[in-house]
Amino acid sequence: MHIRFANLQIPMQCQQLAKAVHSPAYQVTSTQDCFWLGTLKGMEWELIDRQTPAAGVELYYFDGEPCEGGKARDIRIQFFCDPNAGVGNPADYYVVEDSCHYSITWPSVHGCPADGTAAGGSWGWGWITFFIMIAALYLMVGCTYNVTRLG
Repeated sequence: MHIRFANLQIPMQCQQLAKAVHSPAYQVTSTQDCFWLGTLKGMEWELIDRQTPAAGVELYYFDGEPCEGGKARDIRIQFFCDPNAGVGNPADYYVVEDSCHYSITWPSVHGCPADGTAAGGSWGWGWITFFIMIAALYLMVGCTYNVTRLG
């Protein structure tokens, strides 16, 4: 299977097809047939782990070329944060085929937060939460004092 992201080269077998269908990924079979695995219009993304956003990002492309039984092909790509992986083609990735569904795990610097907090997030929200808790405590103690002491 060949994968195309951004400006990476489209497989030779898929160049004619790519002019008609803009896809993030193409499958080239052993018989040199080309199939698109999703469209750029049919795409969703989410965090791999909502509790740990620095883990990475998952892209899901759907509405690909129909295959057996009329099901549309799709591809799920997980960009796990790895600041040491660099950019470009991955040195190590995994493809799992399940009929018409493909899943790729890709360690990449592109899965890391843009602010460079790959080790587990920033302290920003922690300080904001701490400040809100202190302000709430101050208000509760102040209200209690006013009610009990000042009537």
